[in-house]
Amino acid sequence: MFERFLTGTALIFFVYLLLFYTNTYIFYCILSLLFVYAFYEWLSMTDITNIRKILYLLFLTFSMLILYIYITPELLIFIFYLSIIFWIIILILLKNYKLLLNLMLRNYLSIGLFIFLTSWLCVISLNNLDNKLYFELSLSSDNLDSVTAYHFLFIIILISLSDISGYLIGKKFGRTKLIETISPNKTTEGFIASIVIPTAIFYIYFIVILSYPFFILDLVFVTLCCIFCTVGDLAVSSYKRAFSVKDSGNFLPGHGGLLDRLDSYLPTVFIYKFWMFL
Repeated sequence: MFERFLTGTALIFFVYLLLFYTNTYIFYCILSLLFVYAFYEWLSMTDITNIRKILYLLFLTFSMLILYIYITPELLIFIFYLSIIFWIIILILLKNYKLLLNLMLRNYLSIGLFIFLTSWLCVISLNNLDNKLYFELSLSSDNLDSVTAYHFLFIIILISLSDISGYLIGKKFGRTKLIETISPNKTTEGFIASIVIPTAIFYIYFIVILSYPFFILDLVFVTLCCIFCTVGDLAVSSYKRAFSVKDSGNFLPGHGGLLDRLDSYLPTVFIYKFWMFL
């Protein structure tokens, strides 16, 4: 537990520095490297050879570069909606464990490439109303602008609140298993808490503290973000179960692999972008 606490504290410090004290070039390069490493963990749960791993990682990196150079607003919009449809299908398949398991086993490479490439694309173009790539890979000393930083901070806080609420309430009061075949420790009570508590906190924060209008549609999207936090978690859990792996790695002591912390973000960034910018 102490190791978990130390790692969590170090992560908070790292994220704070990344958001507010790095320039644009460093920020988006680090984000891209994290996605590549998460894909490495995804591949490492299979029994493929190291040579094939390297080739697939190079393919992902090359694909990122090609998209960065040649992406158009129209293509970005198409990929975005295709990803939304993909995650809705995953949500539906969560109730059909055997079908989802078989899908993960047979198509782990194409699914992994799609998930990490599209999520990366959504993240680097997050704060951009015209849907062109937002970041500029230039040797600039300019810090990340405050609006973008606070959008990332909002997502991090929302997902963290959802994860923590679900874990604590589920551990203390959880009785009914949510989807036991995929994640035995997740409960319906924890799932409900992971939605209700963050939604209530943000509602109170915006209405009472900031005196800022928080409409019904905003409540709906906060709820959807919280729901898809669990969807991302369960999707990666089903993948790990397909390959009989407990954690995606040991990148974060006490927490497991990077993918174990990134899973909730993979679908949620699409809901957030749709809510804020589309």
